[in-house]
Amino acid sequence: MSSLLMSNFNRVFKWSVFWMGTGAIVLIAVFAVFVNKLSNEGLGSLPFDMMIFFPQIIAGVGGMLICYEFTEHTIRNKLIVGHSRANIYLANYITVSIVSVIMYAAYMAVMFGMGLTLLDTPNISVTAFAVNALIGVIFVMTSVSLVVFLCMLMQSLTAIVMSMIVIFVSMIFTMFSQAFPDSTYTKVLDIVLPTSAVTKLNIYEIADNIEPSVGGMIVFCALVTFIGVKLFSQKSDIK
Repeated sequence: MSSLLMSNFNRVFKWSVFWMGTGAIVLIAVFAVFVNKLSNEGLGSLPFDMMIFFPQIIAGVGGMLICYEFTEHTIRNKLIVGHSRANIYLANYITVSIVSVIMYAAYMAVMFGMGLTLLDTPNISVTAFAVNALIGVIFVMTSVSLVVFLCMLMQSLTAIVMSMIVIFVSMIFTMFSQAFPDSTYTKVLDIVLPTSAVTKLNIYEIADNIEPSVGGMIVFCALVTFIGVKLFSQKSDIK
């Protein structure tokens, strides 16, 4: 496993895709802060509201990193030298997770660095921010699990498109849940959809009844990764 991770990270930070993705998420933070500044709005829930776009960036960056391994036959070479399919899958999940958390940290650093300077942020709660930021990490890793699942099983750039379609549909349902906050369906969506959970976070307080949503993300992440490892281990048509 360690040799797989070292091999992955030796390539990751040399790829322009990683730096382009990081630049894109930082630009989203900069743009969001300036929009709130022009409209005289505070920081509030802005850092977490804008995170609904994060899975799209993960799909692009993480998907390209994984699909590149198939197009360059890197996965096949790893199998030839004796690495197990389960370890290859998990190594790619860990790699994309760490890359995504690094991008998330860059996004938060820029968002808060500019937000605290330019926007009104009264009575910020360090505890609430720390807890909600941790929930954001869980959200990121949950998004990664879906992207890795599709890319490792589909083994082509089509998986990136499929990931973005699934994420876009999730965003549509999230908008529905925000439009009807008291609906029974909304309560279900809050647990099922990770994007729905992050829109409830802010820098002032921990959202009420957020535990089921966090639990739903953890279960989704673990289940998708477990199923992905099992299915990838049974595939016979590795490129």
